[in-house]
Amino acid sequence: MSATPRNFRESNAVTTAAKGLPQRIEEIPEPDLVGLVRSGNREAGAEFLRRNHDVLRQRIRRRIRHVGRRLFDSQEILSTVVRRLDRMVSLGTVQALNPAALMGLLVQIAERSVV
Repeated sequence: MSATPRNFRESNAVTTAAKGLPQRIEEIPEPDLVGLVRSGNREAGAEFLRRNHDVLRQRIRRRIRHVGRRLFDSQEILSTVVRRLDRMVSLGTVQALNPAALMGLLVQIAERSVV
């Protein structure tokens, strides 16, 4: 009988170890993290967002005009971005090839959330 991972975190450790990556998601370089996001790893998507939270929130704030700030809080928009990215990762539809492209996708999601 083969050793099957019992949960997502254990499955992720097996996947990253098999690829020669560090077993802790926090230690994975961003380019490799993007590859994991593309392959449907939700934890990698969450880690990318955690690392880039401040930059993304800053970009969202710049895009929201003074009037829009009354209606939309950047944290609300960021929450929407997180949910939509998670869905895309789950469906395997993320096509970003590098960290800049993934950040561009997140900014695009944020812009569409405001409109």
